[in-house]
Amino acid sequence: MKFSLFNLLRSGEYFGRLIGVGLTTEKKIFLLYGVTGRSPASRARRLVRRKEGIFTEPLAEIALSPGQRELLVYPAIIFNQGVALSNGQQTRAIAEKLALGGDNPETILKEALAGWSYEPDAPIFTPRISACLVAGGSLAMAIIRRGENGQSLHEYYSLDLNPGEGYLLATYQGPNLQPPPSFSGPPLNFTTSKLKAGEILAEFYEALAPSEGKEDFRVAATSVTLSWPRLEVQEIEIINRY
Repeated sequence: MKFSLFNLLRSGEYFGRLIGVGLTTEKKIFLLYGVTGRSPASRARRLVRRKEGIFTEPLAEIALSPGQRELLVYPAIIFNQGVALSNGQQTRAIAEKLALGGDNPETILKEALAGWSYEPDAPIFTPRISACLVAGGSLAMAIIRRGENGQSLHEYYSLDLNPGEGYLLATYQGPNLQPPPSFSGPPLNFTTSKLKAGEILAEFYEALAPSEGKEDFRVAATSVTLSWPRLEVQEIEIINRY
């Protein structure tokens, strides 16, 4: 059973970071990127648009340690002969592989992420979630998570885009536990009837809002619409809470 984007996210409380890719009913590609956080460092960020794409950026008054900066400040989405998006520094590695050409996004992800592991943020060991979209609309997503014995588990998924549907990966499953349980399994397939970047973003951001009496973990979110199949950027909308 496929759930709407709103209902899918309302079933959880804390998802960490989220990436999504889909196709509107008017056949425009849309991208979603969400940042939620519980710690002061995770919350002291915003999303900004630059020439290459969308980046996370620390708030001016916050000083991050080198380890925090490596995990919290990175390119979230890069447009480079296709689209690379992820929850960390691996976005740039995917974009570099895209720049070399190729029309198989799963192969690009496998080559770009071969040497990567989950994040070294013990005891959470946050998974690395990534997606690659090539001209023509072919999509693949990947998750790198920690196995029971500490090994790095790489999972890759080639996905078909259908009008009015999308796919979502998050770093965590949704329960607000300590540590939060890592996301596992294939990307979640959802439906949406929204057409414009602002409409999709509003639905996404509202779906991440807390239930009554719960803490609001939202930090920032963005939605991008692209032409299909050429992937030309058409709209970018960003919401920053701080």
